[in-house]
Amino acid sequence: MKKLGVVLGIALSLGLTSCFDSETEILKQARTTQQGVLSKQNALVSDLDKEIAAAEKEIATLTQNPLDSAGIIRVNELSERTSMINTLKDDVINYKLNLKEIPEGAAIKDDAFFKGLKDEQVLKLAKEQDSAFNVLKSQVETELL
Repeated sequence: MKKLGVVLGIALSLGLTSCFDSETEILKQARTTQQGVLSKQNALVSDLDKEIAAAEKEIATLTQNPLDSAGIIRVNELSERTSMINTLKDDVINYKLNLKEIPEGAAIKDDAFFKGLKDEQVLKLAKEQDSAFNVLKSQVETELL
């Protein structure tokens, strides 16, 4: 009987703790949406780094030998491409730096920006961030073509 009381007490306290610590499904969806944006942003930065590395590798290969006029033109093209990609990468990084990140758990109630927002407004913000990032990603991909 004593064991049953202890087990029920533990279950009750775990249940109450989860009620107070849990966030709404809407906030979970908002956080998941924002995490998706951050993942896509990190992947795009990684892709841009690979493009830069490939261009720099080709420049290094070309400049190992004396260049003819075609080689000089190609090095200039690659240098301009590297510069353009670095600018695009800066735009993508700045997007993340300007992103209003949703605080974890109860910290959202203490955050000056989020404390006055309803869960639905936080979700709307996360969806707007996702949409804005998709536009930025499309612009970057168009520039790379």
